[in-house]
Amino acid sequence: MIRERDKAIDVLRGLAILIMLAANSSASIYAEPHLLWFRYLSSVAAPLFITLSGMMVFLSQSKKDYPFAYFLKRGFLLVGIAAFKDIVAWQMYPFRSFDVLYVIGISVPIAFLFSRIGKASLQWMLVAAIFLLTPLLQYLFGYTPYPSEVLLNGSHYMEVANQTSALNHLFIDGWFPIFPWLGFSLLGVMLGCYRWQNKCIKPFYHKKPILISIVCLATGILLKIIFPVHLYIREGFGEVFYPPTVGFCMYTIGIILGLFSVFDKIAFSKIFESVATVGRSSLFLYILHTFLINYVFAIFLEGLNGVRFALFWLCFAVLITGVAYGLRLLKKKWKQQPWIFRFLLGG
Repeated sequence: MIRERDKAIDVLRGLAILIMLAANSSASIYAEPHLLWFRYLSSVAAPLFITLSGMMVFLSQSKKDYPFAYFLKRGFLLVGIAAFKDIVAWQMYPFRSFDVLYVIGISVPIAFLFSRIGKASLQWMLVAAIFLLTPLLQYLFGYTPYPSEVLLNGSHYMEVANQTSALNHLFIDGWFPIFPWLGFSLLGVMLGCYRWQNKCIKPFYHKKPILISIVCLATGILLKIIFPVHLYIREGFGEVFYPPTVGFCMYTIGIILGLFSVFDKIAFSKIFESVATVGRSSLFLYILHTFLINYVFAIFLEGLNGVRFALFWLCFAVLITGVAYGLRLLKKKWKQQPWIFRFLLGG
């Protein structure tokens, strides 16, 4: 039984949230054009978050041996939260453009079934197939510059010529379509199997994971150079995965493995305790930060330059960290939480 808490997981989830604070507020607050390094840094948060969600499916199944129904319920709840966020935070009809919580919710029960496949070789083939099919599906069915979003008042947020369908958004060209993002969740299952297969925490700073990280990073960069694509900036969101390419997926996997290798060494430092605290309530803080951006900061702040935006992000990070510590205290005092609160607030 895995009894000790995996500190590196908490730190990396917290890191993903803190990067998302900047990435998701940049569209309405950070003056364009966004610096290239910022666009690349912002692009790390989502794949890291999705990969970690897949790892947690494996960990939950390994620790408690939950049945499929448990993961199906968690998936439905995540999709429900995603729809709620669309309606209340973005004031648009749900199930149209598919933000990150949709793909995580869809991935949870699939990741459970994937973890039950007996052959690791078949699992790796499925993950690779999802990544490799992505550009082919984009070519065959099209990739829209901006997914269609219908506001609650009936108007379209942005009109795009030859717009693709909501089904196309779900699988290919929404904000976070199944291809390739399901691949990151299933990759997380594989990484979780490597990390916890012997009921204890196996670090990533061994020679083999580090070598794989370097190879993936180099291969991804090479593919990006050989097969360049036009990247869209969707209403100020400048992450470099619109559209996601095989090169992006490869070098991002290298970055994720590299982050594990680094933080397995340093995560226990007291310097990262606050980041780990954020990571322990990542779902609630992800939901909260969206509402704060849309209903508070975007109203009063816009067009901030690099320095002022950095100061804004620092204040935002301090606020979110303060909330995380408040939740940590609440969870410590409130031992018998209903299941739904444990789900929302984290363990």
